[in-house]
Amino acid sequence: MSRTAAQPRQAPRTVFVPALAALVLATLVVVGVLIWVRHDLPPGQGHDPGQPAAEQYIRDYVSALNANQAVELGRLLDKPSGSFEVQERLRRYGGRGLGAVRVSMRTDFPRVYQVSITAQAADGSTVRMREVIEWATGRWHMAPVAAPSPS
Repeated sequence: MSRTAAQPRQAPRTVFVPALAALVLATLVVVGVLIWVRHDLPPGQGHDPGQPAAEQYIRDYVSALNANQAVELGRLLDKPSGSFEVQERLRRYGGRGLGAVRVSMRTDFPRVYQVSITAQAADGSTVRMREVIEWATGRWHMAPVAAPSPS
């Protein structure tokens, strides 16, 4: 029986099978590379170290403020000790003898925490700070302090 013009022609299976195999192989290679790259990151750079580590970072931050230590605060903020960031935070909160520190955190995005810090200053006043911290490049980063607006 011969084919007529009305009968559709079937695609040869010999083209479909190698194309499918190539697609599957390419997908496996891409997934393998992504897993290898993710696995090859130094510890802590590819994942969120968690809330306990974030809380420790905040406690170190408050400790540096209490001690009025510009160098240590600069190290924590990854800024020079004479930078506006460090000096402004020390001006606002440094050397106040912050005790009874309460830290609460919330996260809406991976590796990013909104932090509320409430502490009792040595003079009896209550100090409240709100910070945003992010885990990136293997360390914590704090959002910049707001600069005073020009008058």
